[in-house]
Amino acid sequence: DCEGGVSPSAADVNEAADLRSNLVSLLEATLRSTEEDAVREAVLLVLGDLYVLLSPERLSGPLEPLAYEPSHDAVHDLWQACEDVLAMHVDEASQPEHEATISAAQEAVQRRQEAVALVAGRLAVFGGGTTSRPELAAQLLSHAVAHGPAVEAATKEVCKYLRKGDPNTLPRAYAGAITAAWERHQDGAAPLEEFTALADRVAAS
Repeated sequence: DCEGGVSPSAADVNEAADLRSNLVSLLEATLRSTEEDAVREAVLLVLGDLYVLLSPERLSGPLEPLAYEPSHDAVHDLWQACEDVLAMHVDEASQPEHEATISAAQEAVQRRQEAVALVAGRLAVFGGGTTSRPELAAQLLSHAVAHGPAVEAATKEVCKYLRKGDPNTLPRAYAGAITAAWERHQDGAAPLEEFTALADRVAAS
C-alpha cells in the first residue's frame, strides 16, 4: 500500500509498467550502442540499480507488473561496461614531473571503479531472479585484488552476502573468479601476479 493506505489502481500500475519498459529499453539500447565512455558509464550505473529495484523478488502484489528481469545478454552488456571502467589506469610514466596531477587522476579512476564494482555487487547479490547473478558474482570477484582497497572491499561485501545464502554459491563464484582471472592473464590483459594473488586470497578464505 502507498502512504495513507491507498493502493494504486491497476490502470496506474500498467501505465507505470509501460513507462518502465520504455525507459529500460532505451537505457539498454544506449549501453549497447553509445561510443561515449562517459555516457556508457552513467547508463550502466543507472541500469544496474534499476535492475535491483525492479527485481521480481522486490515487487509483488499490485506492483508485480512493474517487475523486470534483464536478459542474460543485457547483464553481459552491463558487465562489459563495468569491466571497461575496471580496466582504466593512469599512465604514470607520461607525466613524471606532475606527481600531484597523477595522484588526483588515480583517485578519480579508483572512485569510478568503486562505483561500478558496487553496482555489479548489488546486482549479483540482490538482483532477484536475474539468471546471470552467479556469473556476475564470479566476474566481479575475479577483480578482487586488482584495483585497490575500495574495489576489494566491495568484493568482500559480496562474499559476505553470498556466504549467508546457498552454501554452494560462494565456492562456485570463487571457481568462476579463478577461471576468469586466468583467462585474462592468458589473453594478455592481466599479469600473472594478479592471478596468483587472487588464488592466494581464495585459498585463504
